[in-house]
Amino acid sequence: MNIGQAIKAARKKAGLTQIELAEQINIAQTSLSQIEVGAVKPSAKTVQAICEALHISEALLYILSIDENDVPKGREDIYEMLFPTVRDMAMRILDKSQDKK
Repeated sequence: MNIGQAIKAARKKAGLTQIELAEQINIAQTSLSQIEVGAVKPSAKTVQAICEALHISEALLYILSIDENDVPKGREDIYEMLFPTVRDMAMRILDKSQDKK
């Protein structure tokens, strides 16, 4: 799971810089940077704050964070078949959530 990449993608879709998002959720920009590059795992409270600031659900963020390392052995074929469609759907939802702001 790469929640940092998902946060970065959602932040960019929202048109926010790291500094802007960090200020909105009351953390240092360097902390957000470390989360986005995967050096630090965000707390549940931070994930919730990020989702509120970006106007997205936590479920959507977690869907966007799924990667091949999360797939159990023997299920890779199902992942490869279904996940591109699921990710596309999640990105469309993300786009629509940004349009509503």
